[in-house]
Amino acid sequence: IAKLSRDYLPEDKIKMATEGSALADLINKIQMEYTSSDISITSFANVVSGLKKNLTTRDVLNTYRFPNTAIVLEIDGKTLREALEQNYTYIEYNGEYKIAKRFLEPKEEHYNFDFFYGINFELNLKKENGNKIGKIYFKEKEIKNEDKFSIVMNNYRATGAGGFDMYKNLKVLKSYDKEISEILLNYFRNL
Repeated sequence: IAKLSRDYLPEDKIKMATEGSALADLINKIQMEYTSSDISITSFANVVSGLKKNLTTRDVLNTYRFPNTAIVLEIDGKTLREALEQNYTYIEYNGEYKIAKRFLEPKEEHYNFDFFYGINFELNLKKENGNKIGKIYFKEKEIKNEDKFSIVMNNYRATGAGGFDMYKNLKVLKSYDKEISEILLNYFRNL
C-alpha cells in the first residue's frame, strides 16, 4: 500500500520503554495529525510485526492489532504527570532495568505501557517510590499543573484501563468512529 523511507520495526521492550520507539513515534505522529491534538499516546500489543519499507495492509494490521477508535481528551499538567508516573511503573530497576512482574504475571500486559509523543520529560527510572518523572515540557516550555492540552489515545485507554484511572473523568473533546488501524491505512495509502 505504500513505500516508506525505512523499516519501522519493534525493538527489545525494555529498550523501547527506556529510549523510545521510532515505530511508536510514527503511529503517534499520524494520530496527532489526524486529530490535531497536542499530545498523542499509543501502545503495542504483546507481539507486533512492525512496518516494513514496502508496506502491506497486513503489516499495519499486525502492528496495530486492537479494534480501538481514537478519542481526544482535555488533560492538565497535573493529570499528565500522574499518567506518566503510572506508565513508568512498567520498568523496575535493581542494578538493571527490567519489566515489572505485574506486567508479566499472571498474564503479559505490555499493551498497558504507553508511548507519549508531543512532550519531553525528565525520567529517572532508578527512583524507588514514585516521582520518576521530573520536569515535563511542551514545545520547550515547562508544563505547569494547571496547563491544559488535548491528548489523543485509544478508547480502551480512555476508560482508565491498565491502571490509568486518571483518564476516566476527563472532558472528551472529540471521539472518532473510525478504527485507528483504518486511520493508519488511509494515511499510508495517501502517501
